[in-house]
Amino acid sequence: MLPHKLEAALQYIELVRNGKKKADCAISILLSKDFVPSDFAYFFEVSDVQPEVMIPELFPSAKRASFNYDKVKDTEFLDVNLPSIKNIRLEFPLDWRDPLLVDRAHLREFNALEWLPAAMLSEEGRSQALPAVAQYQSDFFNHLTPDKFTWDEHSISDRMRNLFKFVQYYCKGADELNVPLILNSLRIMLLHLFLMLDDMFYCPSHNHGLMQDVGLLTVVPSIKALKQKGEILSFVEDRLLRRQLLKSITKEYAHKENSPGYHLHFLKSLSKILKTETISDDLRHNVETIMVETLRVFLYFVWPDRTLVTFGDTARQDVSEKVLEYISSIDPGFDFPKQVIQKFRSETTESRLDLAPDIVLRSVGYASFRTYWDFSSAGANGTCVVQKSGCRSQIHKHEDDGSFQFFGLGQELIIDPAKFSNDRTRKEALGGCNTTTHNVFRFESDPADFKIARANIQESWFASDRVCYTVCRQFKQKKDSRPDVYRILVFKKPDELIVIDAFKSHKPGKVCWSQVGLHPSLSFVRNFRGNLDHLVIRPDGKGFSLSLFDVANTQTAPCGEFDVIEAEIPYFPRAMVAEKTSQVRLKMTSRSGINALAYRIKLFDSEASADFAVPSVRINNGTLRLSSEDVEFSLRVFPRT
Repeated sequence: MLPHKLEAALQYIELVRNGKKKADCAISILLSKDFVPSDFAYFFEVSDVQPEVMIPELFPSAKRASFNYDKVKDTEFLDVNLPSIKNIRLEFPLDWRDPLLVDRAHLREFNALEWLPAAMLSEEGRSQALPAVAQYQSDFFNHLTPDKFTWDEHSISDRMRNLFKFVQYYCKGADELNVPLILNSLRIMLLHLFLMLDDMFYCPSHNHGLMQDVGLLTVVPSIKALKQKGEILSFVEDRLLRRQLLKSITKEYAHKENSPGYHLHFLKSLSKILKTETISDDLRHNVETIMVETLRVFLYFVWPDRTLVTFGDTARQDVSEKVLEYISSIDPGFDFPKQVIQKFRSETTESRLDLAPDIVLRSVGYASFRTYWDFSSAGANGTCVVQKSGCRSQIHKHEDDGSFQFFGLGQELIIDPAKFSNDRTRKEALGGCNTTTHNVFRFESDPADFKIARANIQESWFASDRVCYTVCRQFKQKKDSRPDVYRILVFKKPDELIVIDAFKSHKPGKVCWSQVGLHPSLSFVRNFRGNLDHLVIRPDGKGFSLSLFDVANTQTAPCGEFDVIEAEIPYFPRAMVAEKTSQVRLKMTSRSGINALAYRIKLFDSEASADFAVPSVRINNGTLRLSSEDVEFSLRVFPRT
């Protein structure tokens, strides 16, 4: 939730709580300082709101239990296991911002009570969880916690679900039940439920709002005797379709949030919806249709070894099990998901996949080109390049316009750092987001957190079974001497990549460089042909050549005036794990006129077979012409003036 919206939402709660503002009747009742158990009659259709009658009617497993109103027995510590961190021991009284929870994800998950359902599955866990819930409730109603941060949209949904599961597991697993603990949990759960129906606490066109609607669709049907259940579910289904599903993707069925990881999360959310038996046939049909089409797009972000391309807030991960799990929720009548299952399960390259190997998604600024579709161990030898330039929003975006990643020889070769964490206050996470760590063209004067105000992939892209290319443009910004920069990316199938960065400069002397991040398994060897030819080698002797070359009719630095610098950047093999790797910076100083910095990458199986041949490239009147032994084409780069 945006800070100003969050501030307004919390102020709203406080005013309603103190009787200074009217709200929806349900919210007013639940927030009232005069709330009494009989007020549950507004929400539940039960024979009697006396707790000893109401609780067993809502949770039949509680019928065998006795009830008490005693103070919950204290304990010394709480053992916490969260999705993002395991085995943390916290002391009582609990600090909801305990210093041991060092990451934003740790804090959010802790305050969303993500640890609670699992704790209730054992006697030892339950003995710790009950006093923790009692403290949470006391702090909640005294407005000590949750603090502002924990009211972010998806935290509301998670806390609703976890409180409901807590009561379910408590009633099922205990012989004696504490009545105030159950009633307060139900009250807080209901408050979260009804707040999510209010626009002030809802986030449209965002994965947080999607999680809210998914949470409501999966929890509300399980709440027995809820009076407004039908109206709530109908409202949520309509809102989900109009304000989430159709707003989260473009007409190309690409997810808008700048991250293959969040495109995968979108598929996960769709799968959860389809696994909910109580949704309407209309919603099911719409979700299945959207899921099949977004699945098609998602595959362009999967490397041949089944790992995920790591633009934006995306962690490195093998996605094969998740993809197969999510696909299983789609009606078997759809043919394409069955093809995907066959591809992921097959160890041959022959299974069919009705999908072109190349795509450009201009609506969200992605291009993905590959030699062929295959996700078997044999297919990991295929090559693939994916590029990012431009966006529909800044959500989960890194400063990576024009950046590309390259897969070949069975692994990532030219890499993006990936996501360490979404917590931008952490040095590691921030370092993986800025321009200095991505495969971009940049000026020395650009600050590390430089933001491209506007960038895109131009319409003049092309893809075939022999060659693919794009032109990415970074637009000049107001009150900035930085010129428009055009990056031409050429993929000559199956094993060659050409990168040309061109710009018009009216002021000479601008130091600029093109950055190339290397996988940690690679070593950089320099200084062939006057510092123009270089080798990047793996321990088994395979690798690629990297050759700088001149672009005719431009102010390319003459041979010998290029500088090649090796730097160190972060590399995150998985979330919350930080390593270091090398980055090659190809450096030149601009002159007046059209400038170009160009290089060629060519894979090889051994150093002896390394190929340093470079294409002939020239720019005349704004049009670039490239010719080599097997490819020749022209395309307009600079606009006509």
